[in-house]
Amino acid sequence: VIYALLAHLGEASGGRFAMAENGAQTLTNVTTYIFGKPGALLLALIFTLACLTTCVGLITSCSQYFATLSNKISYKNWVRILTISSMLLANMGLTKILIVSVPVLNAIYPISIMLIVLSMLD
Repeated sequence: VIYALLAHLGEASGGRFAMAENGAQTLTNVTTYIFGKPGALLLALIFTLACLTTCVGLITSCSQYFATLSNKISYKNWVRILTISSMLLANMGLTKILIVSVPVLNAIYPISIMLIVLSMLD
């Protein structure tokens, strides 16, 4: 459903915008064009809540894992370390984050997919 709606947004905007630096800028431009400022604010709220819940889940689970792996640093300190490092990385901007992460993701996706398929066949 989400991808169908994104495809509809792309079709409705039909090349009205110049090439953007990343997908977030494109989606913001299209949403503002079709739904106006209230739509752009709603999109920002949706992405903020989605990213916040993901960040909280990742930070707490990684902190718990690293705290049990290494007894030297407590859970609370791992939360602080991961939160601060996430804030620093987020300030790089989406385009720079994508430049760094896409090659890594392209390397691990095939391995991850095969591990999932093999575990389902087992």
